[in-house]
Amino acid sequence: MPDFIDRMKKLFSGGSAKRSEEDTAGIAGNKPLSMDEAYGKTLDDFRELEIIKTLGWMHSECLAGRASDSEIRDFVLGIYRTRYMTAGYGKQLFLSQGGELDEAIELSDELSDCSPIAQMSLDAIFQFSNISGDPFDVIKPEAEELLKAGGMMVNLMITGKPEIAKIVWRDGAKGVFHSP
Repeated sequence: MPDFIDRMKKLFSGGSAKRSEEDTAGIAGNKPLSMDEAYGKTLDDFRELEIIKTLGWMHSECLAGRASDSEIRDFVLGIYRTRYMTAGYGKQLFLSQGGELDEAIELSDELSDCSPIAQMSLDAIFQFSNISGDPFDVIKPEAEELLKAGGMMVNLMITGKPEIAKIVWRDGAKGVFHSP
């Protein structure tokens, strides 16, 4: 844990990039988000953090045969973990706007089941099943921590700390979790 804190201090010793008021409209209490807006905002934030781009690049490397079996297994687990973090992110974002819990759970399920990240994870599982096996057995015990990591990420984004949010994602995709 001290290593994580030291990295965070180092990252912000020179100041941090803050989001503009326009970027935080709807997430800083300026106007509430609908479920559809929270869904879109979740995916927009994952694009801003270059998570979707990174996963797409990793997927293409695996498909092109430039990844070892071990790297393919790590990728499949990472993208599957990201699927849960996306769900946790959207749920926390919606709840932070005063959304109802039942709607937040519905949004979380939608992100986990039908989002582009969910589709990418399903594609990877299918394409590499002969190498990766079923990641669910590994991920199931981590599910709660993955949802929490997604919630931590949105809180970091709201407070203008995207660099740390990306570290939380990267570590979570590897199965390493941090306390808030």
